[in-house]
Amino acid sequence: LGQSAVIQGLVIRGATTLVEMAGGGTVRGCYLGTTASGLGAGGGGQVTAIRVDSSVDVRTFTIGGPSAADRNVIAGPGTDGSVGIDILGTPRLTVEGNLIGVARDALTVLGHGRAGVRYQAVSSLAATDIEVGPLNVIGGASGPGGAGVRVAACT
Repeated sequence: LGQSAVIQGLVIRGATTLVEMAGGGTVRGCYLGTTASGLGAGGGGQVTAIRVDSSVDVRTFTIGGPSAADRNVIAGPGTDGSVGIDILGTPRLTVEGNLIGVARDALTVLGHGRAGVRYQAVSSLAATDIEVGPLNVIGGASGPGGAGVRVAACT
């Protein structure tokens, strides 16, 4: 995605990485790794729904938003390597209002595998760089050592 690119209202499943963000941008109102209704898991092997890579330069990313229409429904098949949102580097990132590992009804567990949100290889992480805002619902960790939020290899 480019700095001002917007992915909105898509149903994406059946790939190992569903959305790759390296140049900034926004992902909102999507069903990633789910059925078109957002009520069932989309199946497949190890899946990363959204990968944010700012390891080269810092860009601004937004995943979700404050309104119900901005909400992403994100699920993985529940295998060990599946991750809802995978963050590499130190982006300026807002994650707000998403349903991760649960269906659009916010009650039905779909799973996300190892982590709902994973920060990795992040250096000089400042509290102002990454904002996991209100209204995120993370559930359904099913892989070994599964976690809602996992921080790895940070300095």
